[in-house]
Amino acid sequence: MAQRYLDTSIRRVPLQFYRRSLVEGQANRRRAEYTPIEGVSFSNFKTKGGTQSVVDGVLTVIDTATAVITYRADIKRGDRVECLADGSMWDILHVENIDMQCRDCALTLQRVEGVF
Repeated sequence: MAQRYLDTSIRRVPLQFYRRSLVEGQANRRRAEYTPIEGVSFSNFKTKGGTQSVVDGVLTVIDTATAVITYRADIKRGDRVECLADGSMWDILHVENIDMQCRDCALTLQRVEGVF
């Protein structure tokens, strides 16, 4: 990973994390609930663009992004991230411990939006 990603002085985008938990819903079906995790992490946040498709008259936009934050052991795949700069919610697809040093981690994020 390039040294500029490890520099904490450029981490300006605040992120709020949400823990995913499965709860029993109606008819014994499980549904996901998200509860906020204490603390705000600052990251460098970079979007990669998105993919658009139309299915049954609904325009679906799938955006992807990466964020590098200070290492946190409590963040895992399936949790959510709210970008406090613009209020957007992102699902965490992958968490990578950079260089296995437990100092920084890179998150691969995805957001799905539908427009009628």
